[in-house]
Amino acid sequence: MQKHGITVIDDTYNASPVSMKAGLEVLEATAKGRRIAVLADMKELGELAGLYHVKVGEFVASRNFTQLLLFGEMSEYYKKGASAAGMNPDKIRIFESKEQIAEFISSGLCEKDVVLVKGSRSMKMEDVVNRLIA
Repeated sequence: MQKHGITVIDDTYNASPVSMKAGLEVLEATAKGRRIAVLADMKELGELAGLYHVKVGEFVASRNFTQLLLFGEMSEYYKKGASAAGMNPDKIRIFESKEQIAEFISSGLCEKDVVLVKGSRSMKMEDVVNRLIA
């Protein structure tokens, strides 16, 4: 979806390590401006959930995204992976609510920015998308 020269990629239907990486690759390939990844928890991953979130965080860091904005119980794992892989900590933020994420993003978007919003279905990240395109 595009609004005012800003692209929002709504990939909020489901999330797994493979689909997260695919979504991030789409973000990387389509962005002409800043690349902002908004990620929530990947659910139903079992005992290795923390490790999978760390690995996705590492993947984000390896792609030189502008910002990594996080929501959910697994946010610290994403942050841990991204930080360990060299992402500047100032580019990583954890939010307590989806409303806070939407407000933060909306206040700083510029033309040509691309925002990927992704998380497991139960995280209801479409709430963020809806606020961004309203």
